[in-house]
Amino acid sequence: MKPGRAIGWGARGFMGACLVLALFRIAAIGHGDAPDHFDHDAAFSMLVLGDTGKRHRAFARGFEGQLSVGADLAAEDRAHPADALLLLGDNFYMRGLRAEELVERIRMNIVLPYCRFVDLTGPRSEEVASACPGGPAKPPVRPIFALLGNHDHLTRESPSLQRDVVPAYVANWKLSTDVVARREVANGISLILVDSTRIESEQDLPAYREALVSALRESAGPWRVLAAHAAMAVGDNGGIPVAESVRGRFGTFIRAAVAEAGVPVQLFVAGHHHSLQAVEGSEPPGPALHVIAGSGSRSRPLRTLHPRARHASASLGFARLDWAGEGQQAQLTVSLFESASWPLLRWGAAERVAVLRVTPDGDVFE
Repeated sequence: MKPGRAIGWGARGFMGACLVLALFRIAAIGHGDAPDHFDHDAAFSMLVLGDTGKRHRAFARGFEGQLSVGADLAAEDRAHPADALLLLGDNFYMRGLRAEELVERIRMNIVLPYCRFVDLTGPRSEEVASACPGGPAKPPVRPIFALLGNHDHLTRESPSLQRDVVPAYVANWKLSTDVVARREVANGISLILVDSTRIESEQDLPAYREALVSALRESAGPWRVLAAHAAMAVGDNGGIPVAESVRGRFGTFIRAAVAEAGVPVQLFVAGHHHSLQAVEGSEPPGPALHVIAGSGSRSRPLRTLHPRARHASASLGFARLDWAGEGQQAQLTVSLFESASWPLLRWGAAERVAVLRVTPDGDVFE
């Protein structure tokens, strides 16, 4: 055999082996179980991620980051079932959800990546059901709580389509287009959802503040989680936000409302930054811990680290919240998980890269 021909056959063999491996991994997406990394039974658990709605590229099942994270979410849920899924906004890039692409984007950005979690019993679910390979799993139906991000507001019809029309396709999709919405998700756990984009527009701040103060005061607690698309403790370039910046003013708004409400807030979760971060709060009032899980479909480099950061990584992934124990033994466990950049590179479950625990009094420890 001539040397050139031998090299040619060798290259073809190598490419063929890579193709077989790629097909094997793609076929296995969503089937690897997460390891048993918990030493307690949670009374309530929630999976959290944001900035998920990137339009998929060609060969999405091998190269789309949202599907890599979605597969890890499914594996984590199989190993340790969660009670709810929370999406932190920017559900549809780049200009929100539009009527002319409604079905395509619901299939692409909700049903396909989160097949395990979607309830397809809505009046129009048949139009998107085929995006679930083999049909959706059938654990107990859990709510999918969703927030609006800045990109979700860029088309006028997007907020109302996400609130009023998406539930016809995905029956457990729950999105309020009120600036502040309170959800008592479990006995003793209050979730307060905040539309940060509208607050940052500063169109009606006194009314928005009154709504947030009322929601906090009326929340049952003792556990309170504030959720928004934009972070309040981290600036757009990382680090502490400048007081005069949009993020600085948003943080001031939240802290003032918490102080006026006079109730403890243990956790603030946000997206917007395409990264995984955990930042310990400063002096009261304000949340004891700030978590950013905005890398549900893509990540970006971290320019500056926050001085109180307990973890920061420019990786795809998600967060998990687990409440366990009672009385003085009660605690909230916050876990951050990193996912592979592409489904093609995914092997096994997501890596648990950070674990922080919060007490009802706001003490944070590892």
